[in-house]
Amino acid sequence: MAEQVLAVTEDRAVNRGLLTHAGHHLLVSSSIIPLANKAQAVNARFPAYDSHAAQQAVAADPSLLVAAIKRHRKVIKENGGVKAGNVRMLLCPLGYRDACFAIGLLDILDEFGRERGNVAHGAGAAVVNIPTGSTELARIAKIIPGLARIDQYVPRLLLPA
Repeated sequence: MAEQVLAVTEDRAVNRGLLTHAGHHLLVSSSIIPLANKAQAVNARFPAYDSHAAQQAVAADPSLLVAAIKRHRKVIKENGGVKAGNVRMLLCPLGYRDACFAIGLLDILDEFGRERGNVAHGAGAAVVNIPTGSTELARIAKIIPGLARIDQYVPRLLLPA
């Protein structure tokens, strides 16, 4: 889903000169990252939050947004986790906030990720309780409504900034 948001955002910026809501958040997020590193912070600037100015900048030259999208695609590719931190790393730079997540979803994902890690990485190190099919189905049934709520927010992310 994050990749789809990036694809639409990139297409609208490059082919139409339009900045989506997700694109604006991604630009702001990628501008803040260098401020956390002393060596990079010397030349970094806190980003402007003026969406109109950002829209004009992207229309004139979408390369900054394309570079931010490329960096975020790398984050997506390298992320194999399902815990709350992994989900936030993928979605928050696109504009998702905790209010976008169903109540309890992040806790359920943390539990699911912990159990998944125990099975995937615990083999041979200790006795691992492999979950039954019905246990996994029940766990997935708890997660699906929360994922549907995440999907419902996508159209807002793709609106012009």
